[in-house]
Amino acid sequence: MDILNEEFARLLKNSGWKQSEAAKQLELSPAVITRYLNNDTHPSLTVLKLFKLLIGDMKPLPGTATLPQPDGELEPELDAVERELIRRLRQLPGQERLRVVQGFCTVLGALDRKPVLVEAKRVIPRPRPRAVKAAKR
Repeated sequence: MDILNEEFARLLKNSGWKQSEAAKQLELSPAVITRYLNNDTHPSLTVLKLFKLLIGDMKPLPGTATLPQPDGELEPELDAVERELIRRLRQLPGQERLRVVQGFCTVLGALDRKPVLVEAKRVIPRPRPRAVKAAKR
């Protein structure tokens, strides 16, 4: 079995979820989960990382090195990625930004094993530039 498939099988076993629950939580079809377990196709690193986040598995993925964090400081590359994520988040329209933040809070809640709530009574959309109409003659 491929190393990625082995990791997926390990995560499924450690989660205690049935294949159908894993499919639901990862937003995949049950058939995809079966193909991973039968070594017919490989899970992406994104799927594996999401699975790990959902179940709170903090072990590094096989074959990947961990980033050293001296004195609690983030690596410069990671800091740059965080800045880029925030920049791109701020460019999203209101409702889409809210959905992304809620999804991120769901992941954080899974890490902490407790829900993180984000509520918005009303999202005010960003004003869109109006087209200038040509003056009638």
